[in-house]
Amino acid sequence: MTFATGEFIRCFLIHVLPKGLHRIRHYGLLARGACADNVARARELLAVREREDEPTATSVDTAKLPCPCCGGA
Repeated sequence: MTFATGEFIRCFLIHVLPKGLHRIRHYGLLARGACADNVARARELLAVREREDEPTATSVDTAKLPCPCCGGA
């Protein structure tokens, strides 16, 4: 695919965030730190019982999980 210079820069800058802003994929209801609590609260509010085959928050060893930002340990 070939772009004109101005079009390439425009498309590239769509993905650049202003200084001080963070990507939202690591925040919110399903953020790693609060995900289990938020899902449990949502199930409680929706009156949905917990599935037995799902891992609980205590069964996941977070020390072995890679860094969500860089993929390292």
